[in-house]
Amino acid sequence: MIWVAAGLIGTAVGLLVYVLASHKPEVTDLVLQEKMAGDESMAASAVGLADRLISKKGRDNSSLRLSVAGLKLRPAEWAVLRSVAGLVIGAAALLTTGNVILGLLGAGAGLGLASLWLRAKANRVRRKFEDTLADTLQIVAGGLRSGLSFTAALHVVAADGQEPIKSEVQRVLATEKLGGTLVDGLDEIAARMQSKAFQWVGLAVRIQREVGGNLSEILETTTETLRERAYLHRQVRTLSAEGRMSAYILIALPFAVTGVLLAMRPEYLTVLWTTSIGLASVAAGLVMLTAGWFWMRAVVKVEV
Repeated sequence: MIWVAAGLIGTAVGLLVYVLASHKPEVTDLVLQEKMAGDESMAASAVGLADRLISKKGRDNSSLRLSVAGLKLRPAEWAVLRSVAGLVIGAAALLTTGNVILGLLGAGAGLGLASLWLRAKANRVRRKFEDTLADTLQIVAGGLRSGLSFTAALHVVAADGQEPIKSEVQRVLATEKLGGTLVDGLDEIAARMQSKAFQWVGLAVRIQREVGGNLSEILETTTETLRERAYLHRQVRTLSAEGRMSAYILIALPFAVTGVLLAMRPEYLTVLWTTSIGLASVAAGLVMLTAGWFWMRAVVKVEV
């Protein structure tokens, strides 16, 4: 069992070396170069296999999340990194318990945790986008009032704006130079950031270009609406803070108790992975814990 776990960890390390190799400085040591070349040849095959196995929809979703999160990885490379996480956690579970089923469950948990981490990182970028949107629109509206065109005002944001809006606007302006339209670029930002507020901005610009109107006043009104909405959202989060904290504690409590028992009295828990009843109890507990998490999350989540 130890050799199996060691083999899994070794495979994971080799895959990790390949994925990170392109982001590291050039290695001058010849021996290290030869070793890395051997690891990369194996891992390159794994990346190629992952690229063939990923569906088009999965590739597009991964590419979008990686781009929003600011990770310079291909979808196939991200799939390999997820596999690394699964192999490491699965090998750790196999070494700890000696049970193959729990090792497989650990590998599945590693894959799931990697996906959750990427989703959370992308969502943090999107939340920051929403938080800085009102100030950015105020800059654009001020530029329009001072006589700048809408494109020139966007150039000001691209030069001196806050991230991640700055990078998104730079992307749109670069696309426009290559023949794309500015309005379509704004719609693309709204889709990438999943921002309903920025959809209003794109719609306002589209209407203004078709029928005319004072775009600066429209953007200022939109800015005030966004600020009032953000204030209401903060109020709701404050009122629901106790419920969210209770949810976090209740979800973390079983894992904390398990960790303490494994450290102090591991023999108390061996029945959970050495008997069929114990394995069934663990599976049932995980299912109920997951269901409880989604239930409590739905209870404390209030859409504004």
